[in-house]
Amino acid sequence: MRNFDVNRVKKVLETSLFVLEQYKWLIDSYVLDFFVENHWKQLPKSWQDTFTAENFNIEEMAYLLNYEEDSLEKLSSVLPLSLLSLRKVIHELSIKRKQENVSVLHFPGLIGHPKFRNLFSKNVKSKKRHEIERMSEICGKTAEKCGVEYVVDVGGGLGHLTRVLAFGQGKRVCCVERQESLNQQGSFLDDQFMRFAKKYLKPEEYDALHPPVHVNVNISADLDGQEFIKFLKSNVFGLGEKADFSLGIVGLHPCGDLGPVLLNLFRKCPKVKFIAVVGCCYMKLTEDGYPLSKHLKRLGENYPERVGLSYEAREVACHAMEMYQERLSQGLYDDLKIHAYRSALERIIVKNWPELRHSGLKSVKYRECKSFREYCEKAVAGLGIILPDNTSEGNEDCLEWKKVAVFYTLRLMLAPLIESVILSDRALMLQENPLTSSCHIVAAFDPRLSPRNHIILATK
Repeated sequence: MRNFDVNRVKKVLETSLFVLEQYKWLIDSYVLDFFVENHWKQLPKSWQDTFTAENFNIEEMAYLLNYEEDSLEKLSSVLPLSLLSLRKVIHELSIKRKQENVSVLHFPGLIGHPKFRNLFSKNVKSKKRHEIERMSEICGKTAEKCGVEYVVDVGGGLGHLTRVLAFGQGKRVCCVERQESLNQQGSFLDDQFMRFAKKYLKPEEYDALHPPVHVNVNISADLDGQEFIKFLKSNVFGLGEKADFSLGIVGLHPCGDLGPVLLNLFRKCPKVKFIAVVGCCYMKLTEDGYPLSKHLKRLGENYPERVGLSYEAREVACHAMEMYQERLSQGLYDDLKIHAYRSALERIIVKNWPELRHSGLKSVKYRECKSFREYCEKAVAGLGIILPDNTSEGNEDCLEWKKVAVFYTLRLMLAPLIESVILSDRALMLQENPLTSSCHIVAAFDPRLSPRNHIILATK
């Protein structure tokens, strides 16, 4: 975890955007249009020749996505210098994704009791559990450092993180969720914890517990931050007007513009002493959500094409790069061929029903199908179309699956740089605020479990 160096980040941002601008032709190309638009011909000739050479092994594409590996000894092919240089530049400019400060977690409070650990675990999937455990540890330590007793978990859903912060970290916590059904389910789970607590804890320990409060509120860009703070103080936490009140804001994967909205709440509201936000769904960002920093906004006035990130660019930044890298390196071709099947089907759709281009199809796994024809029939079910009798062209396209995998990998190798731009812009916006005392971008989660593994952590 490194503190934010504003001048360095500005330079890295400008260089990163310049690099991305040179490869817009690759970033902004959908893989499902591979055959429709003949994406292979967009690649430099030296790249095409390398990847179609007889001795080229598709598994070696994994090297391009492994930014922890600097040795070329495992490669049997000589990759083009321009491609190796690009990989090196991405590695140097991108925020590192390797999980930081990996340690055995200690769970204080009620969550540390074996009975309650089991109760917590049975309701939460392993990925979410991993995120909650790390997030709660970081937020608990940050709250102590800032002298904050109250925490607001925005977009908390069923309140799994909320409960760990309340029962494990001993904080007074409010779970803000706009779906009332999730609030009701969250309250039910809270009651389960409290019933267990009454059974296993001493009376004085039970009386000291503060179960979470679930609130049905829609957090949007037009929210009055000061009024929201007053609402939390009096209506949620029941504090008097003269009571001292400060809080922290937590957001575990807030979708689209919600993340930037929370960051702006921290920036505008002096009573918000810390914020911890993990990114999600960058493709759903609007112009209000990116760029955020004054620096990139000014740069965008002079170079709008350079600073702007397309939907396609933001979408590829959300992909599970490490998972795909493992599939490549292990030769799990079934998981790679599905992109070729989808691209081949898209050509059939565009040829016969152009108005259905880029339609959402049913998700079908390669191993579920005995043929390309069977894949197509399952994928288009619900579209109300009848496939042509002859799909031989699609069968031929599927034989080119290695080219599709190569193209997808080349786009994916730029994903860390795109995400780094978005994260750095957010952190830079926070650091532009004179009230911000510290700002970090922390690789808190294992990227193989949680592809969006960085927390933006700032304090006042």
